[in-house]
Amino acid sequence: MFSMTIALFAGAELNETCGSPTFRPHTQAILLALIRRVLQPVDPLNSLAVITPSPTVDLPQTIILKYSSVVPWSWRVWSDNRVLDSEIIDHLTCTWLFDINKPSLRDQQYPWQESIYTTVHGAPSAAISSFARAFRHFSACLKSNEILSTESLCTLHRLCWVTTQLLRIPESTQTSFEPIIEDICQSICYVFILLEDPEKDSYIKNLALEYLTLVTPKIVRPVLMKCTQDPKLFAKLDEKLTSLTRKIRTRSLSDTELVVIRQMLHFLTIAWNCDVTKLAYRQTTTAFLAALLDLLITHPTDRYEDALADALVTALALVERLRRRPDFKDINKLWDDDSIWTLCLRHESSNLAVASAFSAYIEACGGNRQCQSLTVLDAWDHIRDVMMLIVHHEFLEDDEAIALLIIPSISSALENIFIHLGETSREFIDASPWTSNLSDSLHELASHPSDDEYISILQSRLTLDVPWLLRKASNKPKASKPNVEEAGEEVYIPST
Repeated sequence: MFSMTIALFAGAELNETCGSPTFRPHTQAILLALIRRVLQPVDPLNSLAVITPSPTVDLPQTIILKYSSVVPWSWRVWSDNRVLDSEIIDHLTCTWLFDINKPSLRDQQYPWQESIYTTVHGAPSAAISSFARAFRHFSACLKSNEILSTESLCTLHRLCWVTTQLLRIPESTQTSFEPIIEDICQSICYVFILLEDPEKDSYIKNLALEYLTLVTPKIVRPVLMKCTQDPKLFAKLDEKLTSLTRKIRTRSLSDTELVVIRQMLHFLTIAWNCDVTKLAYRQTTTAFLAALLDLLITHPTDRYEDALADALVTALALVERLRRRPDFKDINKLWDDDSIWTLCLRHESSNLAVASAFSAYIEACGGNRQCQSLTVLDAWDHIRDVMMLIVHHEFLEDDEAIALLIIPSISSALENIFIHLGETSREFIDASPWTSNLSDSLHELASHPSDDEYISILQSRLTLDVPWLLRKASNKPKASKPNVEEAGEEVYIPST
C-alpha cells in the first residue's frame, strides 16, 4: 500500500520536469518516511549503509524501483541534501542502480544500459546531482577504509558508467553544472586511488579514467591539485607506484598486473596533461617508468608490449614536454631516447596506438633527441608508412576514426624529424621512391576537392596542405640548412 501511494504521487507529477514539487513540505516529509518504510534500510543510515543495496527485493520495493516515474521524481523532489533524512533517496538511487537486470561485476555487455540511460536521459540535471551525492558516500567509505561488498562494487560500476554517459548529454555539460562535475571528479579520483582489489575493480577504474578524459582539463586540474594536498591520497599513490615497480622488476607479470600498470600510466598521463606533477614523489615516478621501459626493452614479448607500449610512450612524451620547463630541469631521465624509439619501431605501421604515442614523443623531444642517425631514418620510414596508410584509406571501422584523429600528430612528427636532419640525411630521404610516392599522394589530396566524407575530413585535418617536406631534391634547388634552434617556432620552406 505504501509503495502504491508513492507511485501515485510520482505519477501525478509525471509531466513535471522542472521547478519545485506541487505539494507542501509536510507532505514531502511523510512521503520520505514512506520510502524509508518500503526500503527498510539499516539504522543508522550511514554512508556504508547508503551504498549497500539489498541483494533481494520484495514486491513493494519492486514497485517503486520498477515504476519508471518514481526514481527520477524522487531526484527532483529531494534535490536538496540538507533535508532531514534525504540520505534515503541516495539509498534509493544505489538500490535502483543495482537492481536493474541483476548485475554481474564482470559483465561488459551492459544489458542494463538502455534501462538506466532511458531514465536519466529524461531528467539529466536531477540525475547528475543525485549521482554526485551517491559518489560522496562512496568516497567517504573509501577514505574510512570500509570494505565494499560485491553489491556495492556493482553499484559503483554502474554509477561510473552512467555519469560518464551523462557527460555526452549537452544539458549536463552547461556551465552551471561545472561545480557538480568537479565534485564527481573529486570522488572519481578517490575511487581510482583507494580501491584495492584489482580482480574486482578494473572495470570501475577504466570507467573512472574515461570520465576524467571527457572532462576538460580546466575542471580536472584543481581536483588533482587537491589530491596532491591530501596526505592519504599522496601516500597511497606513492605506495602503489613503489609496489608496481617491485613487481615489474620481477620480470613476471600476470594479466591483472598488466591491466593495473596500464591504468596507472593512463592516470599519470591525465594528471601531467593537466599540468599536475606532484601526485607522488618524482623519484618514485621516474623509477616506475624506467623499470617499465627496461622490462619492454629486455623482455620484448608480445604480451607485455601489446598491453603497455603505447601507454608508456605516451606517458614518457608528457614527461619530455614537462622537462622543457625551467622548474623541471632537475628531472632525472633514467632512460635514453634510442631505447624508446627502438621500442616503437618494433611495432607494425598499422598499430595506430603506438604510432600516435611515438609521434607525440618525437614532437616532445624536438631537436633535443639523442638517437643514432640510422634510428632516426628508420623512424622517418615508419611514420611515413603510417601516413601512407591513412592517406590511402587503409584503416576501416573504428580504426578509421582513430586515423583521422591522429593524422595531425603524424604529420607534425614527420616535419619535426625532417627539420632536425642533416643535409645528407635529407638528400637520402628525397631520393627514396617511397618519399616520391607519398609526395604524389599528398599533392593529389591537396589539389582535388572531394565529396567523400573521409577525404574531406582528412584534407581539413592534414597539416601538410602542400607536401613541401617531401619535394625531391632532384627536381628542386637545394635549400639552405634550417636554423635548428628556431625550428620549433618557424616552418622551413625550400626556396623555389
